[in-house]
Amino acid sequence: MLPLIRPGDTVSLCLINGDELKKTGDLIAFRQHGGLIVHRFIKQRRINKSLWLCQKGDNLSGWSWILEDDVLGRVEAIRGRGKVIYLNTRPWTWINRVMGISWFLWISFVEKVRLSKVYAVVGRPLPALGGLAGRMGRALNSAYGYIVIKAIGGQDMMIDERQEKKGKAKEEKGRNTMPKYIPPKIVTYTSDEILEEIGPAMACSPSPCGTNP
Repeated sequence: MLPLIRPGDTVSLCLINGDELKKTGDLIAFRQHGGLIVHRFIKQRRINKSLWLCQKGDNLSGWSWILEDDVLGRVEAIRGRGKVIYLNTRPWTWINRVMGISWFLWISFVEKVRLSKVYAVVGRPLPALGGLAGRMGRALNSAYGYIVIKAIGGQDMMIDERQEKKGKAKEEKGRNTMPKYIPPKIVTYTSDEILEEIGPAMACSPSPCGTNP
């Protein structure tokens, strides 16, 4: 899920069942091969009374189907690089929905291409459609990476602006309350203090669904 989730980041989950997933593009955590994986939920399908969920990593060329019982929860926030990204706030709600719908359309197209190959005349594959699907997938990967990097950069600018405003406010308050013969106090901020401007850091324990801590 690079560049949104990087090694060392911490995710906060809302524990839900697989059948509760309704929004295409939500990030979900699920168990696979003894480990925990975070990918994007695309769509669901019921086969023989079992509910299967289509999931895909944004930087992977393929996708796979998992049983609803494998789902652990929905990702609500990502903490790392000195910031917290709340996925239930803008612009992330928009980004997730756009990417989810884009991957939904792409996967549906590829599935139809594969189905058409099955029913095509033996020895007459359809390489043109297969190549088009591959190019579309690579284009979506590139677009997603660009959008996420821009969004994260935009949040960094917002934090810097809030830090600057906070520093000016404290400096102005110092001028008004201190005796005139004492120079204004120079204030420095740690990364934890900056985070107070956008909300407290989230722990790994489950948080209330749809709400920021």
